[in-house]
Amino acid sequence: MGLFAAVINKMVAKNIFDEYFVFDWCVESLKTTYNPVKQQNLVTCLLQYTCLLNQEHFDLVVNNLIHLLEVESETTKDIIQYHRLYIALLKTAWRFMETIQVYDSCSQEHKILWSYIYSDRVLRICAKLKQDKSFPHDVKAFTDTFNKLAQRFVSNKRPLSSMSQFIPEVSHPEDASI
Repeated sequence: MGLFAAVINKMVAKNIFDEYFVFDWCVESLKTTYNPVKQQNLVTCLLQYTCLLNQEHFDLVVNNLIHLLEVESETTKDIIQYHRLYIALLKTAWRFMETIQVYDSCSQEHKILWSYIYSDRVLRICAKLKQDKSFPHDVKAFTDTFNKLAQRFVSNKRPLSSMSQFIPEVSHPEDASI
């Protein structure tokens, strides 16, 4: 069980959250996110409540697992491309902050956190623009652009190597992959 699911389970056990509220929130969030990290955490959390899963919920979980495993088909190719975009955004943000002097005073952990936040926000904006049909580019072209941009920046720092034994859910942006 991941850290997210463990924390949610503790909050339910302590009656901070109702399990039905958590379940409904996870289902609705899973329907609207393209972020593979969030999808993985939400699926893990939902699998803790198998007794609440109906066929629609079960299909949602299975479809997201298929996306996370990158089983490419006509119906999953767009979502998988969003996953690839997320990784490109994550690496671009990290490498940018590692090479620009203004970020030198920031801790490595802060830069990693900001990389994840940036990647999620840009991914949401891109998905919304695509949904509103006001984004004339395909996601693959956007991904390719960010991959090229990330390659312009070079970063070899690995600040979480000593912390990874304590926080295995946090992946260094340089190690991110699908």
